[in-house]
This record gives sequence, C-alpha cells and structure tokens, in this order.
Amino acid sequence: MAAGSLIAYPSTTLVAAVGWARSFIRDASQREILFDLDRARRTLCSPEGKTPEFDLISKSVANLTRMWAQD
Repeated sequence: MAAGSLIAYPSTTLVAAVGWARSFIRDASQREILFDLDRARRTLCSPEGKTPEFDLISKSVANLTRMWAQD
C-alpha cells in the first residue's frame, strides 16, 4: 500500500493494527547519541529545574538533529 493508506474493518472484526515509523536520523549511532544526550538533559532538569547546562545540551541536541536529519 502507498504511504498514508488505510484499511478499515467493520467493528465486529478482530484486527491487529500495524504501523511503521521512520526516523529522519538514519544512522543508528547518531540516533543513540541524540537519545543519550536527551536522557542526560532530562536528568539535569528534574532535580535542578532549568539550568545553563540544560540549555546547552538542548541547543546541542537541536543542532545535531538539524545536521544529521535526512528527508
């Protein structure tokens, strides 16, 4: 089926929903770096609230995402 296509079933039919997700960051090691940075960012935010370090990591995550994203 083409992207965005949908199949509808009657409500009396038991069905399984299946979907696919695509990351704009194709390289798995780059995705892992972004994931780790985001975890560190969230950890910093919890006890301390928003700090300069939180802002710096957020900026880095955004910049790396822009650099590595592919459409």
